[in-house]
Amino acid sequence: MHYKFIPPKDLHPSIKLAEYCFVTQPGCDRTKEMLPLLEQEVGLGGYENEELVTQLYIYPFEMNVFGITMPMGGIATVSTYPEYRTGGHTKRLLLKSLEVMREKGQLVSVLAPFSESFYRQYGWEVFFENTRYKIPVEQVQMRFREENEKVVRFDTTNEAWQKKIQAYYTKMVSKRNGLTYRDDYWWMRLNTREFDAFYAASLDADGEIDGYIRYRIENKEFKVLDFFTDHARAERVLFQYIARHASQVESVVGKSPVQGSFPAQLKHPEEVEREVFFDKMVRIVDVEAFLKVYPFEEITKPLYVKITDPSAPWNEYTFRIGHDGTVTKPKQVETDKVLEMEIGPFSAMMMGYHDINWYEWHGYAKALNTVKENWKQAVPVGYPSSHDDF
Repeated sequence: MHYKFIPPKDLHPSIKLAEYCFVTQPGCDRTKEMLPLLEQEVGLGGYENEELVTQLYIYPFEMNVFGITMPMGGIATVSTYPEYRTGGHTKRLLLKSLEVMREKGQLVSVLAPFSESFYRQYGWEVFFENTRYKIPVEQVQMRFREENEKVVRFDTTNEAWQKKIQAYYTKMVSKRNGLTYRDDYWWMRLNTREFDAFYAASLDADGEIDGYIRYRIENKEFKVLDFFTDHARAERVLFQYIARHASQVESVVGKSPVQGSFPAQLKHPEEVEREVFFDKMVRIVDVEAFLKVYPFEEITKPLYVKITDPSAPWNEYTFRIGHDGTVTKPKQVETDKVLEMEIGPFSAMMMGYHDINWYEWHGYAKALNTVKENWKQAVPVGYPSSHDDF
């Protein structure tokens, strides 16, 4: 078995492997979606006698980390034919992906796991909890009704409104820690995969978008794909729009972050079925480069952190963050000044999943109380969100 970037000439074997392992939307042609990725050396493949038998893709994204735009590698399309699912092939691809992401300057990596315990072995850690919800359409009733409403509906072919939605989405991502920006390619990908989707935009008094949903109607279900609003008024307007589909659908389904608690805004929250699940995992690819751009808040005393990361040995150092944000790797440090953490929990903590006290309490961080307080003051507070499926 040898490993390399998947060349464009292997587009169709790559599609064939992905479609063997994952359910795809009927009628969706993935050629337009995947060829540009292979041309950018996004796909890593394992070959047996020149046959592609295992692969993963590293999607090039930018991510909002407490207001800082960071290059991020989104790991996806991790697929292997069943006869090759032993022997450590996926492990080798993941370790290679870390080297590739570091070379490309992607400071963090995010993935949606099939198994949290599997990816933890290589440094990824849970940082976002999501919910799947299902509501009988007749129960989509808000506690407060919005009388002043204006909604525009359009499909994926309306380029003028598409541009407005894209600009609005970018604005919303800039406000929310953990979300991923979408470039023109990614919008094309969404509209190719979900070509039968519709958009509904709520407009304010000046005719500007203050919220939108992207959705599909299938098998008597109203499937919410995107739901972004500036404020509660727009949220009510869009839920009222959804409720008007009662003659077409039986239920409304979608995903919503745990911390959003949106069912509390319904008249009958007890009618909402919700399943909580660990949606995304994160890991820092290059700790030194990450710390140099991270938006620390108050650094009262220099911070020291000793990282354990056997999958990426370039991270296995003690790092010092000075009052001015400078990052160095001192050769000797007094142990009572150092925070010790493995790369996975450290990555999740720095994204805002939990504060340092939570990680120390559960045995994922080792530090004196004075050190913990310094880190608690320095790390921004703000529970992360994650939206796109790679």
